[in-house]
Amino acid sequence: KEPVEASGAIFSYRPESGNILLSGGYPWVKQGSYYARAKEPNLTLRIQKSGSFVTEGSWDMGGKLEPEP
Repeated sequence: KEPVEASGAIFSYRPESGNILLSGGYPWVKQGSYYARAKEPNLTLRIQKSGSFVTEGSWDMGGKLEPEP
């Protein structure tokens, strides 16, 4: 599985769940050819321990999560 790259103005790590929370500015995430970027400032991006992510609010998204064989 491709590594997850992400950025936001505020980074929070929750050791009990292994989740990462990014907020502030215009957070973004990229994994392989897949990407998501906040359309509005101060939206939230949650990266789960499994490597999947959850967005809240309005985001630009595109690409594929899994590469083709």
